[in-house]
Amino acid sequence: MLPEGKDQAFLWDMREAAGDISRTVLELNAQEFVETKFTRLAVERLAMILGVAAAKLSDAYRLAHPELGWRRIQGLDHEYGAARAQELYRTCREFVVPLSRQLDALCPLPPADNL
Repeated sequence: MLPEGKDQAFLWDMREAAGDISRTVLELNAQEFVETKFTRLAVERLAMILGVAAAKLSDAYRLAHPELGWRRIQGLDHEYGAARAQELYRTCREFVVPLSRQLDALCPLPPADNL
């Protein structure tokens, strides 16, 4: 199922957030991530954006793409704070990086401006 209307815009937001997260965690090792507060805060914020955009997608689109792991995406916003930084880093490396590639394939073009 191809995204249409608002789904296309929310999917694009997800794609952008996942891509930014991926580029960030692939440039840093776990210790650097934990010690770099503002980078960690940025990734936490991007994870929240990713989860909110996923929640706003239509049920029909989510049902058509169960391979994306919607529950896990929406749970990313619970992995924040210095105490959970290692876990957030690991989740981003193991889950968000592959998710980013999937989203690139699902929405290669930005949504139309009229949405």
